[in-house]
Amino acid sequence: MDSCPAHYSFVSWCSDCCRQALSACPGDVDDLTRRDPDAFADFAREHREWTENLLLAECAHRPLIEWSYPGGPPPLVRWAVCATPAVAEVLPVPCAVAVGLARAHEQREGPRSRHETWTSRLLDRLDPHVDQRLAQLWRDLALLAEERDPVAAAGLRHMVEKQARPGLWARSLEWLLLLGRHLEGLDVAVTVALADKHRIVRQAINRCSRSVILPVQLRAGGLRAATETTRPLADRLLNVLSASVDARRADFPRPLAAPSSTWLADHGLEDLVRGATRRALAEFASAMHDLGAAEEEHLTATLLAGLAAEFTALPARTRLAGVASPHLRSATAP
Repeated sequence: MDSCPAHYSFVSWCSDCCRQALSACPGDVDDLTRRDPDAFADFAREHREWTENLLLAECAHRPLIEWSYPGGPPPLVRWAVCATPAVAEVLPVPCAVAVGLARAHEQREGPRSRHETWTSRLLDRLDPHVDQRLAQLWRDLALLAEERDPVAAAGLRHMVEKQARPGLWARSLEWLLLLGRHLEGLDVAVTVALADKHRIVRQAINRCSRSVILPVQLRAGGLRAATETTRPLADRLLNVLSASVDARRADFPRPLAAPSSTWLADHGLEDLVRGATRRALAEFASAMHDLGAAEEEHLTATLLAGLAAEFTALPARTRLAGVASPHLRSATAP
């Protein structure tokens, strides 16, 4: 812990000390919570949003449900083991999410889990003091995120959809957006459907779009775009689900993707091709003042060389953009 300029040492009951220490080393949140949980609860009560963002930021660096990482369980579970009922009262959502993650891991792994000590301590300490509906929702979300059997996953999806009450879903939307990439589009589909009828979910999306946690902010921006369009809800949900199915394909094309304006049949790839063409044309135009007197064949060859260079680089750009990469071959007619 870094020392506080006001005290020349660390004092757990001082809000300035706590904030300075955690700003310098966010990972110390576990140590601070364990050292003096009552003082931490008072600090979190005074800086509730800042503290939850600190926990979100720690969990954004690696998967929220990753238990195999060296050094123990996921960061949220590791922190919650040190929490007390007073902390759960001040930070109800992170504690309920942690309980849900622990329940899922305990039920999936059973007594043979090497993390059994962590899960049993967490559940003994916090389970009676969290929102049971939220903890149950997160248990099923965590189980679904790790389920590879399609039949079992279908049952878990149904359970999640049944529990997805607007208020419950909106409360933990930031955490859902961190988990989302493991849910194959379910979080987006449910959020879009709920936002269509419930203001509280739309407000939660707007809140998340202003988040200081970049993955949360970016995914919320996508949700906001999906909810603010005037297109019918059925079309929006179809786009979400088809994109999820297409994303599981290793090869191009993505047959369920929304129609594009070209034969490419994929909006992401179409955007990359248009961008490559624009860059080649811009470079050709900038060189025209030197090439203006050249023969037509030389001008054509220069333009084709620029296009070929851009399209040769396209596979690397598709990987960066998360677009399924086609096999590219360029040629010119004699």
